[in-house]
Amino acid sequence: MQKIQGAPEAIVVAIESKNRTWDLTPTVNQDPRGPVGQGGGADGFLNFIEKELISYIDDNYRTHDFKMISGGSIGGLFVLHAMQSQPFLFDAHFAYSPAVWWADRTTAKRVKKFLTNNKTYKSYLYMNMGNESGEMREVYEDLLSFMKSNQPEGMRFVNQAFPDVPHGLTSAAGQFNAYHNLFFPIEMPTIKVTNGVQSIIEYYAKVSHQRGKIIAPPEMVVNRIAYEFFQRRELETAVALFKYNLKTYPNHTYAYGGLADVYQSMNKREEAHSLIKSALTLLKPGDEAYEYYKNMDAELADDNKDKATF
Repeated sequence: MQKIQGAPEAIVVAIESKNRTWDLTPTVNQDPRGPVGQGGGADGFLNFIEKELISYIDDNYRTHDFKMISGGSIGGLFVLHAMQSQPFLFDAHFAYSPAVWWADRTTAKRVKKFLTNNKTYKSYLYMNMGNESGEMREVYEDLLSFMKSNQPEGMRFVNQAFPDVPHGLTSAAGQFNAYHNLFFPIEMPTIKVTNGVQSIIEYYAKVSHQRGKIIAPPEMVVNRIAYEFFQRRELETAVALFKYNLKTYPNHTYAYGGLADVYQSMNKREEAHSLIKSALTLLKPGDEAYEYYKNMDAELADDNKDKATF
């Protein structure tokens, strides 16, 4: 994903636990279907991650402020516990087959309370479930239903079901979609443009946050999106997008040409001609598209001359 710019570079930190049940569960279990009397160390473990581990990674590696946490089974339980108890420690949470039945469904109840009390929560959550049955699935399905009905504004939530995948493999089964749905590709899909130029500005702000550096909307991407609106005859949006592209890339000839195409279709030939002449000042004979713009310049000059004569 990183090689095709579908995701930024990432550092994966795997933590080996000497007592997984203690570290990953927030409460002591009294349910006879699980290890009775065990668990309860999750808050201490999360404190270690926040105060010691993250600081160590930041001090010793090339990082920026975008963090994800991932876990399966009681690791998934820990991920949900982290989300509701330290909601801004991580930007994204991956909970594979989370064991939310643990200890009288305590974490599931806390997650419900968190969602009820927070109408806005800008984060990302991926959850999935395999072929698990019984209490494991029952509690998960109940929590899933609640999440779908009480999803805070700004929270991106992705859920998947794998009916034929066993419990131990749901992390492997879900990883691609977990990351694919999290990261905004540098090439913005047209479907994401719901509010013209503002959509593009907001989209690339998110891309920049995920990558830890300013990512400007690429000229060719905005050009492509603008032409798609032009082809759909949504001319007002197309003009706004082409103008934004031209303002952002005043030295790119295609930014002039795109806006000229729209103006020409709207019979604003003088405006189109002015743009083409500006584009030609950036080109010289032999450059790519020089002849195309030269011919368009002559065509518009003739049209405007005939118009003046008439």
